[in-house]
Amino acid sequence: MTSVYASVVRCALRTGVFLSGLVTASTSTPNPDLIYKLKRWPELPSEYKKADVYQILSVMSNQPVNRSWLVSHWHAPVSRLDKLLEHLIAQGEVQTIDASGSRAVQ
Repeated sequence: MTSVYASVVRCALRTGVFLSGLVTASTSTPNPDLIYKLKRWPELPSEYKKADVYQILSVMSNQPVNRSWLVSHWHAPVSRLDKLLEHLIAQGEVQTIDASGSRAVQ
């Protein structure tokens, strides 16, 4: 069963607006100022159960990383990275920080 929070986040991702802090976001042009930190180890869909994904998640569980770091360490199309981040955010497993204003988005 999906939580209300996860449903709201998925809706916000589809419409391009995060309700938390009214920070705008677009899935077509990700915000380069966002920093991601894993809150807890996620349940991953089977397509993401790969060594390179686990390596990235391991780093994210120990330290915050920005989008440029993620892209430089991602060995697949960036669209797959964006889908993974959307999944992690929707599940509430990632803390997202806006580095331009140093405030937590979620």
